[in-house]
Amino acid sequence: MADPNDKGFSLPTPTDTGPASAPADSGAGQLQNIQQQTAEGATDTSSRDLLIAGGALLVLAIAFFFAKNSYANMLVGSKVPPRKANAGGWWLYILLLSLAAGGILAAVNHVRFLSLAYAIPLSVIAVVSLILTLISSRR
Repeated sequence: MADPNDKGFSLPTPTDTGPASAPADSGAGQLQNIQQQTAEGATDTSSRDLLIAGGALLVLAIAFFFAKNSYANMLVGSKVPPRKANAGGWWLYILLLSLAAGGILAAVNHVRFLSLAYAIPLSVIAVVSLILTLISSRR
């Protein structure tokens, strides 16, 4: 049977008088705390995370190599000259690899690796390789 004095879920009373329970007189302290956490996140990429990301990129590079060969064989089957089909396959490989590298870097540390210094070159490489893939895949 249920206890009549039980009021259900209740939070414990705060007994800690540390700096976390001190009332904030302005949002400046909170903003500084957020900026500090963001700065720590920008540099807090462990070598283990980078090693896992490198392994994932290597696995994807191997898979993309097989996709490149399949794409080139498909183009040859549709009457594209083998030299142009092979070039189109390599441009497709570069496109897929640059997109995968951007995605993996974003997953590892989005604060650091989604900055313009990384995003713009990877985007330019992806767009140029997409255009060259389409151009070289023509008959």
